[in-house]
Amino acid sequence: MRIPILVLALWPALATAQLHVSAPKPRPAAPARAITVSYRPVDCKRLTEHHPAQPWLRQVCENTDYNASMVLARGLGRPHPSPSVIGLPAHGSAPARQYGLACIGQLAMKRLDNGWEQLRDREGRYQRCRDL
Repeated sequence: MRIPILVLALWPALATAQLHVSAPKPRPAAPARAITVSYRPVDCKRLTEHHPAQPWLRQVCENTDYNASMVLARGLGRPHPSPSVIGLPAHGSAPARQYGLACIGQLAMKRLDNGWEQLRDREGRYQRCRDL
């Protein structure tokens, strides 16, 4: 008689033990800079300097660089780059100081009183540039 009472007393514990499903272990987050450090913008100006007879190489290079930065931005959930590339004076040059606009690391930047602001196009994508 004691065995059925013991089974009835332990039944809730036995039933939940059988239905227990282990939750998946969370993955450790990847370091935020691990992916961005590995990508560096391509200097397409060097291609046209070495191959002046083939100006189409620069456009191919800029399109390839745009596609690579778009994939990276999409994967990281960051703002997308603008497909257009504008020419701006290099950071630290006299025209950059005069106009308050500069190309810093292929990003178009506007000078503020307390630092720099990244320029965006009409769709909200960050504006890319090249040195004049």
